[in-house]
Amino acid sequence: EEYKIEREAAQDVKTAIENYCGFSVYYAGDTVESQEEVDSPVVAAEENFKALATAQQFVLLAIGEVISRPSSIYVEAGYALAHNLPSLYLVRVPAALPFVLRSLNQHERSRALPHVSVEYVQSKARAVGLVRKHGRTIFTRLNGASGRGTSAGRGRKRSA
Repeated sequence: EEYKIEREAAQDVKTAIENYCGFSVYYAGDTVESQEEVDSPVVAAEENFKALATAQQFVLLAIGEVISRPSSIYVEAGYALAHNLPSLYLVRVPAALPFVLRSLNQHERSRALPHVSVEYVQSKARAVGLVRKHGRTIFTRLNGASGRGTSAGRGRKRSA
């Protein structure tokens, strides 16, 4: 049940990004209808990191309850940081992010770190509304360019 709620939220945010920003969005959960269908860790890593390697931006979506189990969403966020991908974190509360990720939106953009925007959204509707209202602007603030595509981050849910 929890997975289905998270998947629906991610798919709705993905659709909003595609419709209101015009980006192509990769979300691994599109083909995974239940937790029983989740790829093996080896296959998931290969596919997800291949998508991240060609992404122009990264989106992390964590609007459910605070994640209490290990989640690959943070590994993907780390990969995005290491590869200098501008990132948008849509989270419900600061505690949804590991300590180091919580304040990344406060640093000066540098060679060491890409720009990160942290938006606190209380619901799927708020996350979709933010994308609908601001469109590409929410992403152009990250890198000063329109970008071509966005990769979804996963964890509690795969972001759009």
